[in-house]
Amino acid sequence: MDTSGPAMLKAVESLTGTVRKPGTPKLAYIYCSGIWVHGDDRKRFTFESGSTERAPSAIAWRPQLEQDVVSNQVLKGIVIRVGLCYGRGGSLIGLLFSQGDSGSISWFGTPGGSYSLVHVDDVAECFLLAAEKNNLVGGLILDATNEITESVDGILHAFSSLVGIPWNKVSYRPCANILEEAMSIT
Repeated sequence: MDTSGPAMLKAVESLTGTVRKPGTPKLAYIYCSGIWVHGDDRKRFTFESGSTERAPSAIAWRPQLEQDVVSNQVLKGIVIRVGLCYGRGGSLIGLLFSQGDSGSISWFGTPGGSYSLVHVDDVAECFLLAAEKNNLVGGLILDATNEITESVDGILHAFSSLVGIPWNKVSYRPCANILEEAMSIT
């Protein structure tokens, strides 16, 4: 798991502090985080200002870095927490396709989950707009996801129907790695 974010922020802050002339606007610094920092909560809606106390251990360092970015005195920090991306031929949900010919589907997590998805083109537009309008969004933490979540059970049901796997051959299993843990709480 890459944890170079804090070092990168310090390096850019240091360099900017030495070359930026007094009176010039702050350099915009956009940090790409993920909505996984909200952790798993199937009972409440999560918003940008929501708690990050349930962040999984693999990324428990991110909420502090997010705060360091948006409160930075040298840079105009912006944090964009991206949801689970899809589109243009790529998606972590594409992992399902490797099971299409197996006669059964074993997916990680527990029944009843939802994915906060976002198309890669929307992510690109979000970053572009944040850069262009940094004077308006500097100091903010933004969640970049679709307006609605998608049921994991629904995705699995639709996929199993598409490839001809009966619903009784679809099951959940415990997460086997950090990526699966993070995806299961999206």
